[in-house]
Amino acid sequence: MKKLFSTPKRAVITTLCIVFLVLATAAAAVWAVRSSQISRSEAIAAALADAGLKESEVSALRARLEFDDGRFQYEVDFYCDGVTYEYAVQAKDGDVISRDIEGGSVPGRSGQGNPSGKENAGGQKAPIGQDGPAEGQAPAGQKDPAAQGSGNGGADVLKEGDIGAERAKEIALEHAGLTESDVRFVKAERDRDDGIVKYEIEFYAGMTEYSYEIDAVSGEILEYDVDRD
Repeated sequence: MKKLFSTPKRAVITTLCIVFLVLATAAAAVWAVRSSQISRSEAIAAALADAGLKESEVSALRARLEFDDGRFQYEVDFYCDGVTYEYAVQAKDGDVISRDIEGGSVPGRSGQGNPSGKENAGGQKAPIGQDGPAEGQAPAGQKDPAAQGSGNGGADVLKEGDIGAERAKEIALEHAGLTESDVRFVKAERDRDDGIVKYEIEFYAGMTEYSYEIDAVSGEILEYDVDRD
């Protein structure tokens, strides 16, 4: 009587069973991790609550789950009244890990040290509540010679040869193939980094975010990024 399965067939079946078990175990592990995390809507609610805002008051709202520094976290971004908010919310329990606010501050938090949670000089995000000057801000009592008002009511006079924020915005729009009527600007700031004075330009066209760094003297595009949801 012939054997039901030859040795090669038995080896193939055994291999397939092992692969199936490995995939099933991995799927179960992923499900267990995801089931223990907060939802995207809960992460958004945590960020909005920290900012003291309602979802109806903001625009360009987005949240995405990422794995960073050995943990899952939600990156939550939104825009309100000329201010850009960027939050990192821990997926495990909904705690706000860090916040980065461009163009303003969280209502009711002016008395806290480093309320925006911006990166410190060492490239690490400062823990919420830790004292220290915000990124790009000169120490108390000193003025940053590169600081310029750009859309925030500043009245500093541009240095000779500086292209200005409006020209920087035009350069970014030309590169993106868009017009000012097509976009919504959320940032146009002059900054100094490694001795280079530049303009940081950010705008949205629909749900697509454009970020540019433009040399303040030559008008050269130093860096750009397009993020499509």
